[in-house]
Amino acid sequence: MYAIASVNIVRRWIKKFAAYEPEEKMYTTHGSKYPALGMGSMLWFVNQVAERFPDKIISTLAYQYTRVPPKDIVPRKNVNIMLCSIESTRNEPLESGDPDFASDLIGWGKITDNILVWDYNIQFSHLLAPFPNLRTLQPNIQFLRDNRVSAVFAQGNIQHGGEFAELRAYMLSKLLKNPDVDIEAEMNGFLLAYYGQAAGHIKQYIHLMHDHNKGTATPKLSIFGSPAQQTDSFLTPDLIQAYDALFDKASYSVLNDPVKLDRVKSAKLPLTYARLEIARANWEAWESLNPAQQGHSGLPINISEWLYELTYHAVKTGISRYSEWHTTPAEYLHKYRNYQREKAKDTR
Repeated sequence: MYAIASVNIVRRWIKKFAAYEPEEKMYTTHGSKYPALGMGSMLWFVNQVAERFPDKIISTLAYQYTRVPPKDIVPRKNVNIMLCSIESTRNEPLESGDPDFASDLIGWGKITDNILVWDYNIQFSHLLAPFPNLRTLQPNIQFLRDNRVSAVFAQGNIQHGGEFAELRAYMLSKLLKNPDVDIEAEMNGFLLAYYGQAAGHIKQYIHLMHDHNKGTATPKLSIFGSPAQQTDSFLTPDLIQAYDALFDKASYSVLNDPVKLDRVKSAKLPLTYARLEIARANWEAWESLNPAQQGHSGLPINISEWLYELTYHAVKTGISRYSEWHTTPAEYLHKYRNYQREKAKDTR
């Protein structure tokens, strides 16, 4: 009987709102020419389901067009609000970097404490790209805690590898257990254990990159962004040279420790990947090369070397994807080697 009642409610709800073309709102958060498509109508429906199944937790997404808390309606005790921060910048904490999301979270916290925040902590479009968001992890989790969030899903990389995957997972695990932990001390301890004598140089790299990835003048650090968007912030030519020098020192310091040397090379891989992506955004410069300046597949010699360095170490260490769900190292190598040819076709 309950199942039939639930199906009938769904049918009536779909029929009532089908004319409002919700697909037009899939990538919008605030404002709508169809106010009924906000969380008010969604929560009304979810509350009906929760009332019929009082022994179950009914979870619903507060996501994009349903993220704003509604007026004059509150979730039932057994309704879980799954709030998502997909639009937020990652080079500033949520509270200051995304005031709209912060306002919505505070609003939800006033009407329920059954909130799960689905947070995002990597760059999904470029899993290997430098992504300096480590300084935002603690203030973000503290902000969620202070606004009655009861659970956090800190989404990272489901693939093997990724930029500072081990360090980021370690820091998040410590913060989720205790948001007030001395996270700098925890990071230092991890770096020393994982990189040995190279820890100081890796720490310098992390801090230098983060120092140039903050403030209103810095481009938004998006989970769907790319290294080519950050060439005026933490990926300027001068900074890339400085990072290179630090990695040279890091590699030299663990030259006689193959395990830690491989870990240093893995930490440098995002820098190599960023160089390749930045170079690809300026592929027209390759057309004027003479044969003496070309490496494999007609690429500039330095780019060819970066490409094969990336591919070799990625395959050696078992990195499976460069982007969420797709682009294996072999696919990236093939596409990159043929990129100039394909782009030239497109511009004819």
